[in-house]
Amino acid sequence: MMLRRNLILLLRWHRRIALIAAIFVVLLALTGLLINHANELGLDKQQLQGSWVARWYGIKKPEATAFSINHQWLAHDGVDSLYLNTSLI
Repeated sequence: MMLRRNLILLLRWHRRIALIAAIFVVLLALTGLLINHANELGLDKQQLQGSWVARWYGIKKPEATAFSINHQWLAHDGVDSLYLNTSLI
């Protein structure tokens, strides 16, 4: 009687652990497919807006700088764009 109860308990836990492992494997496969086909899906062009993502990967926010030159403003966005007043140079 005790052996049967332990066996039933072990089978229940086995099912639960197998379900969690299956969900993990499916999630791993889906994210792997997304990473593998990032170019075709346009994921390599998407910018992430979440600040937690930047903190997670240790990405610092670029600092914009601007200077006044002869009553006009020269500005750099901290990445790769240079502006004269509001026009992209």
